[in-house]
Amino acid sequence: MNVQKVHDYTRPRWGHSFTINRELGDMSYAVCGWGYGIKDGHHIRVATEAGAALYRVEDCSYYSDPRDMWKATIVLDVEATEVERGER
Repeated sequence: MNVQKVHDYTRPRWGHSFTINRELGDMSYAVCGWGYGIKDGHHIRVATEAGAALYRVEDCSYYSDPRDMWKATIVLDVEATEVERGER
């Protein structure tokens, strides 16, 4: 397992949050978010009822205005989540 970089989105705040636009199936979602440095292959940590989960970022692109706004597909990374939780 190779986790490049993890961005913590467990505590949303102004300028550092995301919104799920739609569910794509198989634990993947089309999202829109705010914050710099998100790239394909990175992970975002999301708060869930069971604790935090890691989602892999795919097809990320930034808007021109506002410059910190991005859109992407995020996919649950089960293996990375289990490793982070100490379940593996």
